[in-house]
Amino acid sequence: MALSQAFLSAMVEQIRPLVCDNYLKKIIRFAPGSFSFSLSKSKSLKLVIALDNATPYFSLTNRDLLGSGQTSNFYQVLKKELSNAFIRDLRIDDNDRIIFFDLDVVTPAYEQRHYHLVLELIPMMANIFLIDENKTIIALYKPSKSLDVARPLAIHMTYTPPQRLQKTSPFSREERAIISQNQLDEKELLNKKNLYINEEQFYSAFPFFADQRSQLISPEEFFDLQFQQIQTKRENELFKDVFSLTNKKIKQLSHKIKRLNTELINAEKQSKLIDIANLILTYQDDIPAHASSIILADQVIALDPLKSVFMNAQAYFKKAKKAKTALVAVDQQIKEAEMELAYFLQIQHSSKMATEDELKEIKTELALNGYLPKLNHHVKKPNAVYPYVVEIDGYRIAFGHNNLQNDYLTFTLAHPKDYFLHTYQSAGAHVIIFSDNPPANIIEIAAQIALLSSGLPSGEVQITDRKHVKKGDRPGRVFVLNYQTMNIRNISAETEKIWQNATRWVAKH
Repeated sequence: MALSQAFLSAMVEQIRPLVCDNYLKKIIRFAPGSFSFSLSKSKSLKLVIALDNATPYFSLTNRDLLGSGQTSNFYQVLKKELSNAFIRDLRIDDNDRIIFFDLDVVTPAYEQRHYHLVLELIPMMANIFLIDENKTIIALYKPSKSLDVARPLAIHMTYTPPQRLQKTSPFSREERAIISQNQLDEKELLNKKNLYINEEQFYSAFPFFADQRSQLISPEEFFDLQFQQIQTKRENELFKDVFSLTNKKIKQLSHKIKRLNTELINAEKQSKLIDIANLILTYQDDIPAHASSIILADQVIALDPLKSVFMNAQAYFKKAKKAKTALVAVDQQIKEAEMELAYFLQIQHSSKMATEDELKEIKTELALNGYLPKLNHHVKKPNAVYPYVVEIDGYRIAFGHNNLQNDYLTFTLAHPKDYFLHTYQSAGAHVIIFSDNPPANIIEIAAQIALLSSGLPSGEVQITDRKHVKKGDRPGRVFVLNYQTMNIRNISAETEKIWQNATRWVAKH
């Protein structure tokens, strides 16, 4: 939902006393179109600006934000020109969703300059400008693709705000509907300067009424509500190669398996040509020379009239032998493709649940397996390979969110007689019950966790001692030598809640 001018005006009023008379310190780009500015008077408080297409905004946060490692000319200019800039004032345009930060900057040559950081928080047109006191554009986030437009935007040009055809209400359509229904006074509402969100995730400068409950929020709480969306954008940028590779491999391997299965069916048909070859030899004395076909055993058999009857039989024997060889080769290719597809399906599922650190581990794993270029400066974080753990009635159950965690859990943390569980004939998470004799209800919960962690609503789960599990040729791949299976028809809501509340493994375990 787009933010109204009234909402942004309230945000300005709440943020102004917290950011004015501060120096801008560390400037980072933590996601596409999203920037953070540390403030000199606070150890943790940061000003954040996010140019989301649908809901561009600015706010405050106490969260620790990390740079994405990506850069641009605009970002470099911000760092160069605004590091240690003094925030003199903060204001909003009377007629539009345009925010002005009035800044004082002292250059390395001790020259004092006056800048304005301009945020145009207009949905689908969001932009940031750095302009001097003469309104000359020093830097901008989105320049015009062409100067032959109604409002050309480029460095060194004079900044002009977007032209509005008519003055509109400072309230959103949803806010105006509430104002009309309840006959509220717009001027009175504008003076309150509060931020609200209702159950339908609409933001407003005043409480919603009737059956829609509203919650008063602070600028920091507003950012917390946006954080997951920003984090997703950040991960999509940082791990685009992981997601792209995974989707591409799943598509390619699915097509490959379909093609190989067609080849397998054809090879099976060709392998039966040995029966035709034997028929030809059996009735060779009854087959005329130079015949192009013959009916034997109620079937029409094609012949090469330039070859003898014996040579025709040998040609069918050769095709049948070649088909039998192909059957073995194609069957092996299908098994290998299915194993690789299962691997990437597991990567895809793991990626959906992964934290940023876990996504780094997945990227490392793909590089180690030769699917991505080797990472030159990657330093593995020790706790990133730690699995997740729950405790039920004194029994600990642990499971992995990716293949490196699966490997670490099964071959480092688990003991030989601990119970090992894994989805049957499909890629999935490793699950360990740290006991050599758990009760039936614990085994069933662990089996349900194996399905949940593998993205399956039901299915069969392998159960065995850890000592019967051997490492495969890559992280997460194992061979289970001796096992029983348990069929789980559905997963209980209680188990799902237990699984969702799992915590990371720590040394005390």
